[in-house]
Amino acid sequence: MVQRLKGKRLNRFIRNINATPAVSKDILHVKINDTVGLELDYDNTAGTYGIDILELPFYDNSKGVSNYSHAYPPCLIPTAIRLMKDYVEEHGGTFQTLRKYERENDKNFFEYFEKRTGIPYDDLIMYEPQQQYQ
Repeated sequence: MVQRLKGKRLNRFIRNINATPAVSKDILHVKINDTVGLELDYDNTAGTYGIDILELPFYDNSKGVSNYSHAYPPCLIPTAIRLMKDYVEEHGGTFQTLRKYERENDKNFFEYFEKRTGIPYDDLIMYEPQQQYQ
């Protein structure tokens, strides 16, 4: 489990990734460009962030959501955001062209992340703590 960022470290992290807290500091929004944003959702059990690719504006629930990936520790989020900007640009620069690319090619950001960093996505999720459901 990854140690949770708190206090000044969390505030510095939010500023460094240019995020805006949505409902709380457990859900952050990052604008990639005029049509694409990210929602980072903190998992208290695992200590990691999930990433949703959203069509802007953030608060319009009728907009689309692209593929979801999870298990990014806070230390990898700045890298993931930089790579996400490249990923969006390489696949047309808009939410619609990105979603079309992912659907037609059965590809996701986590595959792009793995290719660019050399970190197997399976290594991120393999030992992630699971929530206990009763």
